[in-house]
Amino acid sequence: ELDNIRQLPEGPVELAVAATVSEVLGVPQEMLGADTNLFEELGATSLSAMRLVEALNKRFERSHLNVAKLFRYPNIR
Repeated sequence: ELDNIRQLPEGPVELAVAATVSEVLGVPQEMLGADTNLFEELGATSLSAMRLVEALNKRFERSHLNVAKLFRYPNIR
């Protein structure tokens, strides 16, 4: 069934975000689809969201990500 096909992260930005998510959440990068919900599917918490936001803002210097945006857009894409 098509619903079970996971779209992989594409391009350098999505791949870098996936690597950071994998590192911070401690999940294998192979588990991360571009549309995987970090909270519902991977069990991210508000504390891990804060750590992830910090790591992403360090990795992407011009990023203005905050926890509220991460909760609103809880996937790599």
